[in-house]
Amino acid sequence: TIFTEPAKSWIAEYTARYGHEPDMSSALTYDALAVICEAIKICGSDDPADVKEAIKQIKDFQGLGSVYSFREGTRMMATSEHLTHIQDQKAIIVDTIFN
Repeated sequence: TIFTEPAKSWIAEYTARYGHEPDMSSALTYDALAVICEAIKICGSDDPADVKEAIKQIKDFQGLGSVYSFREGTRMMATSEHLTHIQDQKAIIVDTIFN
């Protein structure tokens, strides 16, 4: 597997806390919420309209699976994507593709 920090530390902490490794959905949900929290910090509000505007200010935010930056004209903030295959009912990262 291809994991770098902060994902390596997060996986270790998650595994220690819950007794099993996280799945891809857990990491993606964590990153999505981290981006929302960053937007709330930027605007100082949890009002949805304010958060939506603050998300547009996010640049080079380090998540678990990617670095996130708002780019006009797309809903994708990730600057990389993982190429995976399923083995033993787990998503295994084969490669990372950078946008």
